[in-house]
Amino acid sequence: DFASNRGRLPWPVQQGFITQGFGRHTIGRNVTVNNSGVKIRTNNHAPVRAIFDGTVKAVADMMGVHFVLLQHGKYFTVYQNLANPTVKRGQTVQRGQTLGTALVDPQDGTSEIHFEIWEGTTPINPEPWLAK
Repeated sequence: DFASNRGRLPWPVQQGFITQGFGRHTIGRNVTVNNSGVKIRTNNHAPVRAIFDGTVKAVADMMGVHFVLLQHGKYFTVYQNLANPTVKRGQTVQRGQTLGTALVDPQDGTSEIHFEIWEGTTPINPEPWLAK
Protein backbone atom coordinates (compact mmCIF):
# COMPACT_ATOMS: atom_id res chain seq x y z
CA ASP A 1 0.00 0.00 0.00
CA PHE A 2 1.59 3.23 -1.23
CA ALA A 3 0.05 5.50 1.46
CA SER A 4 1.31 3.38 4.36
CA ASN A 5 4.90 3.96 3.17
CA ARG A 6 4.75 7.74 3.69
CA GLY A 7 8.13 8.87 5.05
CA ARG A 8 9.80 5.60 4.08
CA LEU A 9 9.83 5.68 0.28
CA PRO A 10 13.28 5.60 -1.32
CA TRP A 11 14.57 8.57 -3.27
CA PRO A 12 14.32 8.21 -7.05
CA VAL A 13 18.12 8.61 -7.28
CA GLN A 14 20.79 7.05 -5.06
CA GLN A 15 22.53 10.36 -4.33
CA GLY A 16 21.10 13.84 -4.60
CA PHE A 17 19.73 16.91 -2.91
CA ILE A 18 16.65 19.04 -3.46
CA THR A 19 17.38 22.27 -5.31
CA GLN A 20 13.78 23.48 -5.51
CA GLY A 21 10.96 22.43 -3.23
CA PHE A 22 7.25 22.00 -3.76
CA GLY A 23 4.94 24.99 -4.18
CA ARG A 24 5.23 28.61 -5.25
CA HIS A 25 8.67 30.16 -5.78
CA THR A 26 9.76 33.61 -6.91
CA ILE A 27 12.52 33.60 -9.49
CA GLY A 28 14.16 36.94 -10.13
CA ARG A 29 12.03 39.98 -9.33
CA ASN A 30 8.67 39.39 -10.92
CA VAL A 31 8.46 35.75 -11.98
CA THR A 32 6.57 33.27 -9.83
CA VAL A 33 6.48 29.55 -10.63
CA ASN A 34 4.38 26.85 -9.07
CA ASN A 35 6.40 23.64 -8.69
CA SER A 36 4.13 20.59 -8.53
CA GLY A 37 7.06 18.46 -7.33
CA VAL A 38 10.70 18.81 -6.36
CA LYS A 39 13.89 19.26 -8.36
CA ILE A 40 16.71 16.93 -7.33
CA ARG A 41 20.34 17.51 -8.35
CA THR A 42 22.16 14.22 -8.82
CA ASN A 43 25.21 12.70 -10.46
CA ASN A 44 25.42 12.90 -14.24
CA HIS A 45 23.71 9.94 -15.94
CA ALA A 46 22.53 8.64 -12.53
CA PRO A 47 19.98 5.82 -12.72
CA VAL A 48 16.47 7.09 -11.93
CA ARG A 49 14.47 4.42 -10.11
CA ALA A 50 10.84 3.69 -9.28
CA ILE A 51 10.08 4.50 -5.65
CA PHE A 52 7.30 1.89 -5.44
CA ASP A 53 5.81 -1.01 -7.41
CA GLY A 54 3.50 0.22 -10.15
CA THR A 55 2.41 0.31 -13.76
CA VAL A 56 3.89 2.57 -16.44
CA LYS A 57 1.02 4.79 -17.63
CA ALA A 58 3.07 7.01 -19.95
CA VAL A 59 6.53 7.48 -21.40
CA ALA A 60 6.90 10.67 -23.41
CA ASP A 61 9.56 12.75 -25.14
CA MET A 62 9.33 16.52 -25.26
CA MET A 63 12.21 17.82 -27.40
CA GLY A 64 14.69 15.22 -26.18
CA VAL A 65 13.63 15.39 -22.53
CA HIS A 66 11.73 12.31 -21.39
CA PHE A 67 9.35 11.66 -18.53
CA VAL A 68 7.83 8.51 -17.08
CA LEU A 69 4.46 8.38 -15.29
CA LEU A 70 3.78 5.46 -12.94
CA GLN A 71 0.51 4.51 -11.28
CA HIS A 72 0.41 3.05 -7.76
CA GLY A 73 -3.33 2.53 -7.13
CA LYS A 74 -4.82 6.01 -6.63
CA TYR A 75 -1.31 7.55 -6.46
CA PHE A 76 0.94 8.53 -9.37
CA THR A 77 4.64 9.39 -9.55
CA VAL A 78 6.33 11.42 -12.29
CA TYR A 79 10.04 11.18 -13.14
CA GLN A 80 11.07 13.96 -15.51
CA ASN A 81 14.29 15.07 -17.20
CA LEU A 82 15.41 11.60 -18.22
CA ALA A 83 17.82 10.89 -21.08
CA ASN A 84 17.17 7.23 -21.82
CA PRO A 85 13.89 5.73 -20.60
CA THR A 86 14.17 1.96 -20.18
CA VAL A 87 10.46 1.16 -19.67
CA LYS A 88 7.39 1.08 -21.90
CA ARG A 89 3.74 2.01 -21.40
CA GLY A 90 1.78 -0.81 -19.78
CA GLN A 91 4.84 -2.40 -18.20
CA THR A 92 4.78 -3.41 -14.53
CA VAL A 93 7.77 -2.12 -12.54
CA GLN A 94 9.15 -2.98 -9.13
CA ARG A 95 10.41 -0.64 -6.42
CA GLY A 96 14.04 0.23 -7.20
CA GLN A 97 13.78 -0.67 -10.89
CA THR A 98 15.63 1.71 -13.21
CA LEU A 99 13.33 3.83 -15.36
CA GLY A 100 16.07 5.71 -17.22
CA THR A 101 19.06 7.94 -16.55
CA ALA A 102 19.29 11.57 -15.47
CA LEU A 103 19.74 13.91 -18.42
CA VAL A 104 22.89 16.06 -18.44
CA ASP A 105 22.11 19.72 -19.12
CA PRO A 106 24.24 20.83 -22.10
CA GLN A 107 24.33 24.41 -20.73
CA ASP A 108 25.86 23.77 -17.31
CA GLY A 109 26.89 20.09 -17.42
CA THR A 110 24.78 19.06 -14.41
CA SER A 111 21.92 16.59 -13.92
CA GLU A 112 18.70 17.56 -12.20
CA ILE A 113 15.53 15.50 -12.29
CA HIS A 114 12.02 16.67 -11.55
CA PHE A 115 9.98 14.33 -9.33
CA GLU A 116 6.29 14.51 -8.45
CA ILE A 117 3.72 12.56 -6.41
CA TRP A 118 0.01 12.92 -7.17
CA GLU A 119 -3.02 11.63 -5.29
CA GLY A 120 -5.51 11.34 -8.13
CA THR A 121 -5.46 14.74 -9.83
CA THR A 122 -3.92 16.60 -6.88
CA PRO A 123 -0.15 17.17 -6.64
CA ILE A 124 1.27 16.58 -3.16
CA ASN A 125 4.60 17.56 -1.64
CA PRO A 126 7.00 14.61 -2.18
CA GLU A 127 9.44 15.57 0.59
CA PRO A 128 7.47 14.11 3.55
CA TRP A 129 6.98 10.88 1.60
CA LEU A 130 10.68 10.22 0.97
CA ALA A 131 12.94 8.57 3.54
CA LYS A 132 15.25 10.97 5.38
